[in-house]
Amino acid sequence: GLKLELICKIYGLVVLYITSKISVLAMAIGLLACDFVDQIVSSFYCNKFINYTYLEQIRDVLVYIILGVTMYFAVIFVENVQVGLIFTLILQILTGVIVYIVGIFILKKESAEYALNFIKALLFKRK
Repeated sequence: GLKLELICKIYGLVVLYITSKISVLAMAIGLLACDFVDQIVSSFYCNKFINYTYLEQIRDVLVYIILGVTMYFAVIFVENVQVGLIFTLILQILTGVIVYIVGIFILKKESAEYALNFIKALLFKRK
């Protein structure tokens, strides 16, 4: 676990150093590739030790990927509204939050209920 994480971080730093000599885009692509390799390697060990396959992991996060992409497109759509820079930014933030929260409730109800209960516990915690 720890050795694997150290190796991943070291080669991530090497990739970051090498790609920083090229461009910011190269850095982003290099780190994305590192994260992809890290995820593949980690999923191998998850499958080996707790019988949690790569496809099960992808299925579990796919909902959140879909929500993130949907939120992105909603925020980009709001960017086309010509109402001033600050108001557009506020509108984009609110749109992103609303789209994500509504999506969570529609697609992944048990996660939404857990998050809602957690927030309620924090807000109404007795001192």
